[in-house]
Amino acid sequence: MKNLKVEVAYRAAMAQLRNFIEKNELRPGDRLPTETELAQTMGISRGTVREALKALEALGIVETKRGEGMFVQAFSFQTILRNIPCSIVFNPRELLELLEVRKALECQFVRSIATELTEHKQAKLREYLAAMKECVSTGDVIGNREVDYVFHNELYSDLGNGLLLELINTFVEFMNEAGIGATTDTDLRENYEAHLRLIQAIEDGDPDRTSQCMADHFAHAEKRVKRYLENLE
Repeated sequence: MKNLKVEVAYRAAMAQLRNFIEKNELRPGDRLPTETELAQTMGISRGTVREALKALEALGIVETKRGEGMFVQAFSFQTILRNIPCSIVFNPRELLELLEVRKALECQFVRSIATELTEHKQAKLREYLAAMKECVSTGDVIGNREVDYVFHNELYSDLGNGLLLELINTFVEFMNEAGIGATTDTDLRENYEAHLRLIQAIEDGDPDRTSQCMADHFAHAEKRVKRYLENLE
């Protein structure tokens, strides 16, 4: 019960601090009052203020500058996304949920690539596909990971959606660090063939088939994730 009260208190303090920032129209780079001043203003303990500030810093809302104090920070979803791997470490099952989110996003975004394919992008995708095929023939797991990474970044590079790319990169980095990427000869071959079908659908200018090919591609990834989770049990 004591821990619950502490959590409720610091969450309430987080809300008060956000209100304080908004009410005083503080902008990125503006300095916050000291912990003591904030505690007096809000009528709570310094300890609660300190914990609330730490939580806001983890969310990328404020930042500490050594010897200068706390400052409002320009918010970015990148800060939150970078914390996802830490969350998955404690709850690996969330990896499947993250995969579902990425799948839904990519299956939708990739549709526009099929209708707006440029010669430059087509050439780059074909270049990466050829490199992927070479990785299959040589059994190059590390090289395949790198090519797969740049392939998906190239797909969406012209959309101007940094959040999408950050989510993809966060997911890929965790998958690779956990050893869940394509590792066997079968994995490498399935991965190459899935990308080949995807490119063919894109080149044919078929958004529906492109989206379906992307979904099929994720079916292989889902299989590897489930295999990984089974080994943890």
